[in-house]
Amino acid sequence: MVKKWSTNRKAAVMTHYTLADHNMDVAKLLPGDTIEVMVEGKIYETIIDKRKVQRFKTNTVLQYMFDHDAKGRKISHTTPSEMHTQMLDLNMLSVAFQEGKFDKRDYCEVVMQGYSVSGFLDAVSFTHGDWTIQNPAWGDTEPALICTPEPEEK
Repeated sequence: MVKKWSTNRKAAVMTHYTLADHNMDVAKLLPGDTIEVMVEGKIYETIIDKRKVQRFKTNTVLQYMFDHDAKGRKISHTTPSEMHTQMLDLNMLSVAFQEGKFDKRDYCEVVMQGYSVSGFLDAVSFTHGDWTIQNPAWGDTEPALICTPEPEEK
């Protein structure tokens, strides 16, 4: 195991794993540990949350845009009237991506915010084509292709 860095904070040691660490013991991952994953050829840092789920780190600027309307008011996301008032609308982004207004890498950097790694792949693989990912927590030594399922015949 290659440790890029570790820090001792309140007696908990947080470890950073790189793409080369494909033999890691996932049972020993602790909240706060970080793991590099590669999505579509670009490296992203993920973090193990308090429930021991591997998640993409959240970009605080994008999170603010998801959680506030154009006037900067906090949105609860619980009432239908608020659902489409945020500064950033994922449904609109999905349609724009399907129309080819931006590339897969740029789109993925926005939609991965706060997702678990497997949840992100579930969400994008059904609607946005094939994706390549390398995740050492899954034992990947090379990027794997996650394919869009074939439509069911009727």
